[in-house]
Amino acid sequence: STGGTVEIDDALYVTGTTTLASLLATTGTFSNGLVVDTNTLFVNYNNNRVGVGTTGADRALEINDSSGGALRLTYNDSDGSATNYADFTIASDGELTIATNGTDEDIKIQTTGFQNALIIDDSSANIGIATTTPWGKLSITTDGFAPKFVVASSTGVGLIVDNAGRNRYLNEEK
Repeated sequence: STGGTVEIDDALYVTGTTTLASLLATTGTFSNGLVVDTNTLFVNYNNNRVGVGTTGADRALEINDSSGGALRLTYNDSDGSATNYADFTIASDGELTIATNGTDEDIKIQTTGFQNALIIDDSSANIGIATTTPWGKLSITTDGFAPKFVVASSTGVGLIVDNAGRNRYLNEEK
């Protein structure tokens, strides 16, 4: 049947090559969690966590892939042929890599109130802070009040480039 409610209070075991077409048109309640292929997809109903490639998700969503190719975000891809995407991979030592593919492969970090916090411009390999068009390897734009660049240590020794572009040294002997 189609268009109804399916409630499974114990276990549902499906073996072999099976299509559950009738479940796709229904609302399903799996009161004891959901497991697909041991750990391909695991829903832990006790603590509301979903594991992909793991049965022991430590967060609301955990993706585990021993090859490191953990997550791909695609734009407008319904058939697996996306040409605009970003891959997030993690190495065995924890190193995170973000790799983009598309017509504009920039990487941006922004917040609601600060649209251009950080940008890595793919076409020039330049990095911009508070600018969408970095013109040097590192371009920093300020609001006119804060210093453009500060290098300091716990002892206070360092360098400041003020908003007028002048170099100032902390703890400098005069």
